Amino acid sequence: MPVAEPLAQEQSGYLLDANGTSFSSPLVAGAAAWVWTVRSKLDNTQLFEVMRRSATDIGAPGFDNATGWGLLNIPAALSFPTPQRDPQEPNEQPNEIEPHGLFANGTPPLTTSHRTSGSITAHVDSTEDPVDLYRVWAPALRVLHARSSGSVVIRLLRRSAKKRVLAVARQGVVTYRNGSTRGAYVYLEVRPRDVREATYTVRITARR
Repeated sequence: MPVAEPLAQEQSGYLLDANGTSFSSPLVAGAAAWVWTVRSKLDNTQLFEVMRRSATDIGAPGFDNATGWGLLNIPAALSFPTPQRDPQEPNEQPNEIEPHGLFANGTPPLTTSHRTSGSITAHVDSTEDPVDLYRVWAPALRVLHARSSGSVVIRLLRRSAKKRVLAVARQGVVTYRNGSTRGAYVYLEVRPRDVREATYTVRITARR
């Protein structure tokens, strides 16, 4: 693509052909800023989806490693249907959801010691967003119960850097009994199951 180059580095003129992410990144950022200026009610996750889904496919059908989602198409992005919000992104790693990590406040846990049931509807994509991670409260001497809908796999992990597996879902249901006399947060992990992308709902409850 033709790009501007300082004359001090390119004496023959200020435009030259170039390729690579160093040049495509600012073009995508500028296009996204344009679309967001016009469609200011989109949140960040909706904007990302609009830019991806409205692109003109130029390689193998769908997403591919050589051409990604395709060629930017700003007119299409300006009129593309508003996608569903994908809450609490980014949330792939503990430091993205824990307080005093990447963000000062972290992200709100799905359940707490005072609110032991909750639910969330979100989206995972094996190419762009392969993991969703949430904090959930495991009350003392009670069973934490999580049920998912959608083509996803869910697991409960110990809240630590190593994230040791506590329980894996069977038929969309995962349970973990906290045998301690103290309640504690654990991680709920969601991944796509045998699909490239999936929308899911997870419901969490605590039982005796």
